[in-house]
Formats: sequence, C-alpha cells, structure tokens
Amino acid sequence: MKAHTIRRFVGMALIAGLAAACAHPPVEEIASAEAALQAAREAEAPKYAPEPYGEAENLMTQTYRFNDLKDYENARTSAVETREKAEFARDLALRNRAGAAEDDKQQMDGGQTAAEGAGVNTAAETAEAVQSEAIGAGALDEGSRLADLQPVLFDFDDYTVRADQLPKVEAAAEWLKQNPAARIQLEGHTDERGSTDYNLALGSRRANAVRQVLQTLGVDGSRIDVRSYGEELPADPGHDEAAWARNRRVEFVILTDG
Repeated sequence: MKAHTIRRFVGMALIAGLAAACAHPPVEEIASAEAALQAAREAEAPKYAPEPYGEAENLMTQTYRFNDLKDYENARTSAVETREKAEFARDLALRNRAGAAEDDKQQMDGGQTAAEGAGVNTAAETAEAVQSEAIGAGALDEGSRLADLQPVLFDFDDYTVRADQLPKVEAAAEWLKQNPAARIQLEGHTDERGSTDYNLALGSRRANAVRQVLQTLGVDGSRIDVRSYGEELPADPGHDEAAWARNRRVEFVILTDG
C-alpha cells in the first residue's frame, strides 16, 4: 500500500513538472531555432536551398505566433522543427554551393574568359553600367527608387523571401557592388488587412528578410537601412487579391549617391 502511494506521488510530481515546463516560454528552443536559421543564411540557403529554407522561415513565423499566444507547448514543438529544417537547409546549401562553384570553374576552363575578353556583356551588366553612370551624374537623387530593381513581393501574412523573388534581391546586390558609395533603404509594405501595429511589424520583418539576403550575398549591412510603412503606402489602391498581392512588397530606395 505504501509502495503504491509512493509511485502515485512520483507520477503526479512528474506530471506537475511537465506541466510547469510547458507553462513557460521555450526560450532555449527558440534561440536554437534562430541560431540554426542564421547559420543557414550564412551558408546562403536562400539562394542554394530556397525551398527548405523557406519552410524553416515559415516554421519560425509559426513558432513566434504560438509563443505570442502563450501556446508554449506548440511553440516548443514548432521551434524544434524549425531548427531541424534550418539545419537541413544549411547542409543542402553547402552541398549545392560547392557544386555551383565547381560548375563555374569548368565554365571558366571551357572558354568563358575568352568571351569576356572579347567584350561580351550580359543584359544585367549593361543595366548596371547605365545605373552606375546615372548615379555618378546625379540623375538618381536621395529618395529615388531604382527603376531597374523591381519590388520584392511576398505571400499573405509572410515575410519569407520566395525563390521566385531571389533574382530581384541578387540584382540589387550586384547594383550595390557596382556602386560602392551608394546606400539604400529597404521599405517594407503590407496589404490593408490586419491591424496597424501588426502590419508595421510585418513590414519591418519583410524589409529585414531582404536585408539578410543582401548581406548573405556580400553587401555590407551598414549600407542598408530598413523602414516599415505597413499598409500606409499601397502601390495599388484596389481592395482585391490582385491589389493586395502588389502591395505586399519591399522597395529599394536610394539614401545617398556617389
């Protein structure tokens, strides 16, 4: 009888301990997930492993939402899943990046240098040259939007840089490398749905997500400012899905020129 009572007491204590653990924010799990995402970004996962990286970002967003709702048990589970997905994205990115470097080396050995020596310019290089001349002549003033750099678009209630939007960020990175004296501001925007405070925070997260990709691509973060306008400056004044899709964006704006 006494042994039964002891076992029952121990069982109840374990249950109480587990309940107490679930009642607190999963600080360590979230920190581990964030660190894994940062490691994935440093491995250029947004470029070389966009799908698993995007899934990890979405899971991180889900983790924050659970945590904000004080649903700590689900937040803890989601944070662990985020870390695992981010680690997979990092490993995949490292493999893909190594493969891309090898492909580039083979192309160079195959005669790419000769083509460059003959003065063959890509359309992107031509656009960069035009923009460089424009900024040198003062044609692009502070506050100007770069005409050749299209806004980065986002899914509803999300701040993950989609794979189909990465070329826009890569173009911005190349432009900044061609114009080392220039600085830009990333302006985050949302559609009209959601509260003002929520949309301001979401716009900021979108702008910071683009900033992180730019840094991964070699742009010094000190050259990039971030600002959120939330829903206040729509690109399209409409109130339908097409308008909302155009309004969920980050724009590139010049702060200073050379």
